[in-house]
Amino acid sequence: MADHDILEKCRDAWNRRDSPEPASDYALLEKVGGGFLARGRDGSATLVFQIADTDGGRVGRRSGGTELLAHRVTRFHFEGETWEGSAAALRCTNPELVDTFAVLASDVVGRLSTQPSWPDIAALVDQWQTLLVPRGRPSRKRELGLWGELWFVNAARDPEALLAAWRGPEGDASDFFLGGVAVEVKTSRLLRRHHVSQSQVPTPVGDYSAWLLSLWTKQDPRSGVTVATLVDNLVGRARDPAEVLKTLARAGYSATDRGEYDSRYLLLEEPEWYPLETVPRVKSADAGVSHLRYQVVLDESRKGQSAVAHRQWNHFHGWAYGSREE
Repeated sequence: MADHDILEKCRDAWNRRDSPEPASDYALLEKVGGGFLARGRDGSATLVFQIADTDGGRVGRRSGGTELLAHRVTRFHFEGETWEGSAAALRCTNPELVDTFAVLASDVVGRLSTQPSWPDIAALVDQWQTLLVPRGRPSRKRELGLWGELWFVNAARDPEALLAAWRGPEGDASDFFLGGVAVEVKTSRLLRRHHVSQSQVPTPVGDYSAWLLSLWTKQDPRSGVTVATLVDNLVGRARDPAEVLKTLARAGYSATDRGEYDSRYLLLEEPEWYPLETVPRVKSADAGVSHLRYQVVLDESRKGQSAVAHRQWNHFHGWAYGSREE
């Protein structure tokens, strides 16, 4: 779990413009846990650990906007003292990812001992670099679907509680399952028109209540918001930003690709709640057909009325629609 004090120190140190020039390979800015917040000679945000020189086979790695380097001998200069030793340096190679790198760094510091070893550091960095591997530009359909689910999480009073109920990253039949109620969030640029899978419609959670939430959106280059903005909002509000980024990685989002999520969407009206049993379905298919996906047009007269919608918003979000206090 990322330590908020360490996270704030990382952000403050790496967003300052008055960092000292490196006296050696790195300018050490502040001591945190078993390491130092630092800047490299090129100005890059860096996390430096002094380690014992006991492993001659240390190999660095570079991926996902970060680079882990092994230095057999480097010079440390901090608070008037100078010394030499072996070091592990985790460097941010993409200036646009400094905020994400701060979350990574705070998580690494918080999970390491005050005398970390190279294998321990490398293992944690490997985990993060796997999460941050670029996945390329998403399809517009996938981007819009992720936008809708992240909008739904962002609108909650406690987004982390709703994030824990997010079943989408697991490929479940429903996007969210919380307190015995399931909801499939469908986002479209056409009013009440959505693609559904047959597995999502009949009884995705057995005897428990299940709903389809219909979101109607349009692209708006001025007033709309991107997936990356929704992610930033979630990370900024989270008690555990590292866990948020890990969950998003399981959903297929890599912070390294944030620039690829450039579509700005605007919600056009209050989303509508439909009991899943009212959603049109294919009632029969030939033997051997195991997966059906089709487009439906929802019947407005079947949507949950105001009292029903109010109950669902409070169940998932902790308050009525549109009442979030900014």
